[in-house]
Formats: sequence, C-alpha cells, structure tokens
Amino acid sequence: MSFTQEAVKEARSIAGQAITPNSNVLGRALTGLPITSEYGFVILAAAGIALQVPLAALPLAGLRAKLFDKAFFHRHFNFTEDEIPEHGYPDMGNGRYSEKLTLAEWQQFNNYQRAHQNYVEIAASAISLTLLAGLFYPRLAAISGFSMMLGRFLYSVGYRATGPKGRNVGKNIFHGGLLALLGATVYGAFNFAGGFAGVKNFFRLSLN
Repeated sequence: MSFTQEAVKEARSIAGQAITPNSNVLGRALTGLPITSEYGFVILAAAGIALQVPLAALPLAGLRAKLFDKAFFHRHFNFTEDEIPEHGYPDMGNGRYSEKLTLAEWQQFNNYQRAHQNYVEIAASAISLTLLAGLFYPRLAAISGFSMMLGRFLYSVGYRATGPKGRNVGKNIFHGGLLALLGATVYGAFNFAGGFAGVKNFFRLSLN
C-alpha cells in the first residue's frame, strides 16, 4: 500500500474526530501529508512577503509625489489643472515625464522604482515556494521565508540609498532563502512521488 493510500485510509478512519490546531488530521485528510501546527509559521511567512510587497512601494510613492508635483508639470508641460497626471503616472522611469528630470533625479527615481519592481517580479515565486516547501519541511520553509523578508528589506534600503551596488547583501540573503525553498520543494515532491520507483511507475502507467 502506497503512502497516499495509507493517508486516505487514515483520513477515512478518523472521520468525525475533533480537529485541533495542534493535530495533523486535517492536513493528512486534504493532502496525504503530515501537516502540523508548524505550518502556521509557513503561512505567516508567506503572508508577510505578500504584505511586504505593497509596503515596499511607499517610499516610491513619496518620491513620485515630490518629483512629479504640479509645479513640475506647469514648468515643463502646458497642462491644465485637470490634465496634470497624479504623481507622474503612467511613467515608470523611462517615459516622457522622466525625460524632464535632472540626471540625479532620474537616477534616484529609477533606483526607487527598481527596488520595488524587482520584488513584484519575484514575489509570486517566493510565496509559492514557501507554501510548497512548507508541506515537507515547515521549519526550513518558515525560516527561509522570514530570511527572504529580511533580505528584501536590506535590498530595498541599499538600492534606494546607493543604487545597484547597494543591493548585494540583501540580494544574497534573499536568493539564498529562495534556493533553499526550491531545493526543499523539489526534493520533498520527488520523495513524496515515490522517488525513482515512483518515476518509473508514473511513466509505466502513462504508457499503458
């Protein structure tokens, strides 16, 4: 009998039992995996990353309001009050509005922009791998998730302060956590699928 079949049998046998926060009854019933209360920290780490993404945009929003104020548009464009775009949107750093910034202002704006946009680009992978790796190794996943939050904070602060060269410490911390999660997810899923025997059985069934 496979591990999954055993889990299904167990889920059927425990039907009607009380499910407490510290039990793994619900986890086994839903996934066949021994999910315990430790997975709660995995969820907290994933939720923390999801919350950190919009919070990382706050410094950028403040800089937009400072650079692209009404005086800027009156000075460089013949806009009426109703035509002035709020905070320079949709310019993302390389548009017609940004052309009117000084070099120093343009560099600062793009440093702030990339510090946030880079997080947006990688956040889905970070959250997904945190939740997936947590199914097999909850402590590792939670620690890696929280370390990625620290890494992204240092990344953003360094990038905004000194440009690309200031992101290295945070980048290394973040990518270290991300690689740990990727490895844990692949290794855990491979073992859960039955290892090499499971791969052999999968292709044998697919060909039949």
